[in-house]
Parts: sequence; structure tokens; C-alpha cells
Amino acid sequence: MNNGGIVGKFLYFWIFMIGVLLFAKYLGHVDDGRQMVYVCIAAALVYIVFMVFRALGRNKREEKAEKKREANRTPVHKGQAGKKKKKR
Repeated sequence: MNNGGIVGKFLYFWIFMIGVLLFAKYLGHVDDGRQMVYVCIAAALVYIVFMVFRALGRNKREEKAEKKREANRTPVHKGQAGKKKKKR
């Protein structure tokens, strides 16, 4: 994994957390510190589960695309591996 991916995930996580906390404060669900901790833990778990399912779906889509490319590949017959097509 490259560093841009790690930095992006870190930033998206905190943007998500700030959004959740602002929304919870707007709705009046966080009146004290204890409720804020519960909201933070719940939001972090939701984010982690969402990202895991997103990664699993991405892997599945990549595998499906690879199988499709393999199925649509032009077959190479014996002795034709390095030959070029003749111009007409």
C-alpha cells in the first residue's frame, strides 16, 4: 500500500468522525462526555466495517474482471506465439 492511500484513509476517517460528531451535537445526542465516547466508538466501528466491506467488494470486482479478461482473451494456437499478422 502506498503512502497516499494511508494518508487518504486517515483524512477520510477524521472527516467522517467530525461529521458524525457535528451531526450528533446538532441532534442533541451528545450532552456529556460519556455519550460522546459512545458516539465516537460506534462511529469508528461503523467506519471500519464499511471500509472492510468496501475492500472485499473491490477485491471481488477485480477478480471478476480478471476472469472476464481471461475468458475474452484471444486464443494463441501452437506455433503462433511470436508471429505477426500479414498485411493484405
